[in-house]
Amino acid sequence: RYTARTHVRVHFRHEALQARFAPTVETSAYRIVQESLTNAARHAGVAEVAVRVWTQGGMLHLQVEDEGCGFNPE
Repeated sequence: RYTARTHVRVHFRHEALQARFAPTVETSAYRIVQESLTNAARHAGVAEVAVRVWTQGGMLHLQVEDEGCGFNPE
């Protein structure tokens, strides 16, 4: 639905996701990715976004990457 609505294609990759995390961790991870995708669609001016999720050392890692126009932090 995201791609149909925004015309931004998502490349999703997950690795080593064998165990569940606490509901608060899972919900937070979902919201972080959701907000990152929303920002990419609104501000980055891109056609594609890559999302990677993996676990390592009992920790959940998220990476959302695009090649957008960026912004001036000042």
